[in-house]
Amino acid sequence: MRIRNLIPLSILLITASCGTVEVASDGGGNPAVAPVIISVSPENGPLEGGNDITLTGENFEAAFTVIMNGREITELQAPDENTIIFQAPDSTQAGQVTDILVYGDKGFGRLEAAYTYTSNPAPTIDVVAPPVGSIAGGSTIEIRGSGFLNNTVGETTVSIGSLTATNVVVVDDTTITARTPSASPDIVAIPQDIVVENSNGSTIDEDSFLFVRPGLLVATRRESSEASFGVSFYDIATKRLAPMISLDGGVGRMEFVPGVGLVMRLNRDGVIAENRMIQRLDFTTGAIEDLGPLRNGTNSQAIKAIAMAGTQVRAFNGSRQFGAIDLADMSFTPIGDTTGKPNRGCLVANGTASMFHMQSGTGVLSTFNTGTGAFTNGPPLSGFPVGSWSCYGAANIGGSLLAIFINKSEPGDPAALFKINTANGVAALESDLGEGYGALAATPPNF
Repeated sequence: MRIRNLIPLSILLITASCGTVEVASDGGGNPAVAPVIISVSPENGPLEGGNDITLTGENFEAAFTVIMNGREITELQAPDENTIIFQAPDSTQAGQVTDILVYGDKGFGRLEAAYTYTSNPAPTIDVVAPPVGSIAGGSTIEIRGSGFLNNTVGETTVSIGSLTATNVVVVDDTTITARTPSASPDIVAIPQDIVVENSNGSTIDEDSFLFVRPGLLVATRRESSEASFGVSFYDIATKRLAPMISLDGGVGRMEFVPGVGLVMRLNRDGVIAENRMIQRLDFTTGAIEDLGPLRNGTNSQAIKAIAMAGTQVRAFNGSRQFGAIDLADMSFTPIGDTTGKPNRGCLVANGTASMFHMQSGTGVLSTFNTGTGAFTNGPPLSGFPVGSWSCYGAANIGGSLLAIFINKSEPGDPAALFKINTANGVAALESDLGEGYGALAATPPNF
C-alpha cells in the first residue's frame, strides 16, 4: 500500500479550522503538498449508505485513497483537483459520527467528525404534479412523497434530468415545491427523471416529467400493447409521442376548455364502463374530477364529438344533433335540425363562427355554423390508405388542420395522424401512431 512509503518520514501535525491535516515531510523538515479536506456534502446520511458524498478541498490531483467509517473506498470520481465524489459505506449505528481521511503519496488529509449516520428515512416520491412544464422554465411543480424533513442540517435539492430545479421549498415531510429550469428543445417530449436528495439520502422517480411546448394532446381510447390508458403529448416538430397522464379508463373524445381544463368523454372500452361520463383533468394539480353525463332535459347524451370555437363549447351527439354544451349544469342544447347531418365524426374550430366536421375516409370535410347549426357539405376527404377510416379527434394549429383517423378494418384499430388540406380535403400522413390512440386536442395556451 502507498502508506508504507510514508513510514520512514517524519510527521507534522497542522491543526486547521476544517480539521486536522497530517502532512508527510520530505525528510528535511519541509512539508510536502498534502491533500486538504475543506468540506463534505452532505454531512449526514442514512444507515444503509449508498448516497453520494462530495468532498471539496485542495491538492486532490495526486494519487489518493479515501477512508470512511474504517473502510477503503475503491470507486471514486475526481472531476477536478478540488473535488472527490464517492458513495458512502453503510453503518449499523444510528448517530455514529465518523472521520473522513484522504491520503496519497504526498500525505494525509483528515476531516474529523465529518459525517453522521442517521436513522431518518431516505426520501421517497409518490407523485409529481403537474408532470409537464414548458421548456421556457419557471413552472411550479409539487412533489409528494415522504422523508422530506429531517433532524439534521442539510440542503434539499431537486433535479430534473441533468438540470437543477430552483426555489426548492420543503413544505412539510410529504410535500416539496420547486420551480422548473429552462431546457433545450432537444429534450422536448423525452421523459426525464426527478431526483430528490437531502441529508438522509436520495430517491429517483424515473421518466416522471416532460418538458413541452405547444403541440398536441393524444389520448388512449383502447388499452393495447402500444398504449396504456391516459393522455400523451405529441411534439409536432420532432413527431415524438410521450405518455403524460395516466387514467383509469379510455378517452373517446376530449377538448381543452380555458378556465376548466381538459374535458374528456370516457370510452366504453375503458375500465370505467359509463360511456357518457364527462371528466375534467386539471393539468396544474393532476386532479381528475367527474363532471357527470351531459343531459338534454332528462335524457343523457352520447357525445360523438366536442370542440371549442372562440368561447363556445359545441358538441355532436349520437342522434345527429349539433348543440351547445354548458359545463356549469352539464346540459346539451340542440342547435338547428338533423336534416342531412352525419351520425359521427370529429369537430374542430374553423375560426369563431364555424366548425369543421370530418367523418371518415369516404366522407367529406363539412362545416357547422356555431350559431345556427346550419350544415354545409365541403370537399370529399381523400388521400387515406385503403380501409375504413374514422375521425376521432382534430385540432387547428396555426391554420394547419390535424386529425386522428382510426382504421377499423385492421386488427387493433391502428391510428394515424393526418394533415388535412381544408381547400380540397386531401389528407397527408403526418405520423403513424399505432394501436390504442384516438382522441386529439391542442395543448393549452400556457404550454
